[in-house]
Amino acid sequence: MTPITRRPRGIALIIIVLLIAVGLIIAANLIESNQLAQARARNLTRELQARQYASGLEAWGKDVLARDGSAGAFDHAEDAWAQTMPPMEVPGGRVTGRMRELNGCLNINNLVQNGQPDALTRSRFERLVDELRLSRDLIDALTDWVDPDTVPLNRGAEDSVYSARTPPYRAANQAMLDLSELRLIRGVDAKVFALLSPHVCALPPGAPINLNTATDLVWVAVVPGMTQAQAANLSDHGRARFRELAGIEQQLTGLSLHVDQQRGLGVQSTHFLAQADVELDGTPFRYYFRIERVGELIRVDRRSRGVY
Repeated sequence: MTPITRRPRGIALIIIVLLIAVGLIIAANLIESNQLAQARARNLTRELQARQYASGLEAWGKDVLARDGSAGAFDHAEDAWAQTMPPMEVPGGRVTGRMRELNGCLNINNLVQNGQPDALTRSRFERLVDELRLSRDLIDALTDWVDPDTVPLNRGAEDSVYSARTPPYRAANQAMLDLSELRLIRGVDAKVFALLSPHVCALPPGAPINLNTATDLVWVAVVPGMTQAQAANLSDHGRARFRELAGIEQQLTGLSLHVDQQRGLGVQSTHFLAQADVELDGTPFRYYFRIERVGELIRVDRRSRGVY
């Protein structure tokens, strides 16, 4: 009788132990889930706060540009918009902001005007790639990427080229939205991208080049016959302060910038990139706002978080 009595008791004990173990596991999971929920709630609260602070910095950027636009008719690297906003202490952290202009470059989207390749912009890109010792085939590929048709230029690339890649994709056949698209274009690897990216941009079609903030090679590209030494002297490495194109023409010793070559050139900027850095409880947040300024019109045409 004794062994038979002990067996059910032993089984019952095992069941009790198992039930306790399962209960502990469930309790631990509930605690962990609750902790995760609390962490998510804290992160969400921080992010909402960070967005509000970033919105304030966006308004700051627009205000700075409005005041700058009313104060002068040219833009340069010493303007008020180029000055970093000092760190501002806020509950739980701090915020800071900075801004830079985006027009000191060759705009890839200007390679096509009214649906057709633009000869003047192409000639500027030819001089740029020549200085960088890159193939001119790249210009056809760039043009095919932003033109509206699917017919490749002589040395270009359209859907037939990109659909054969892994993974396959198609040419955009519209204005480039972000310079990162450059990596999708035939002939552009990491090395080519690193060479090109400081001198080119993806702004709305028609955006002008601000020679006050242009790189030395952009000067070489837009002024036929200019050497890098001459460009460095005039550009001051992106810190020139010309008030008008006429002042630039007076400095072109032995060179000329004909009226037909002046199209798309200027000393004003239409697009700026504002960066908002917010730190709350040790967690960093970064936001970008691309601001367009045309006359008295100032608007944000793109927002992003983390990267631009």
